[in-house]
Amino acid sequence: MALERDGRSPIWGGATLGLLAGIIIGFFTSNYWQTVSYAVAIGTGVGIVSEVLFRITRRPLRDPYENAPIVIRPGNSTEEVLANAFSSEWQDLTAEQRAAIILMFERTWRDEQRNYPTLEAGVREFRRIVGGQLQFHADVELRRAL
Repeated sequence: MALERDGRSPIWGGATLGLLAGIIIGFFTSNYWQTVSYAVAIGTGVGIVSEVLFRITRRPLRDPYENAPIVIRPGNSTEEVLANAFSSEWQDLTAEQRAAIILMFERTWRDEQRNYPTLEAGVREFRRIVGGQLQFHADVELRRAL
């Protein structure tokens, strides 16, 4: 999964914030337009620095479970299948969080719109949906249940 950006630019955002700040600060100075132009220039500069730092440091966001094997044995419970699929994170969850994840998976698996051909395909899709944030999704499900 690659990092995607929307159409907004930090350069234009910085220039806009600089313009707004310059207009407000300009009312309290003797050189109104000079203050506005300096503020826009500073805002644009901050936006350029932000854009350059983003381009230098960007790395694609990857699913940590993308190539992890899924072992499904006949007779495994849903909890055992999910514990295997999310081995490292599953141990850190409380019993309530595990129950919430199981309910979320069951709801996803039984969704008629998705129509997964196999349980393994369903688990892979669930891992893609959760994206390495099992605890976060468990907490969201628990809040939803309240």
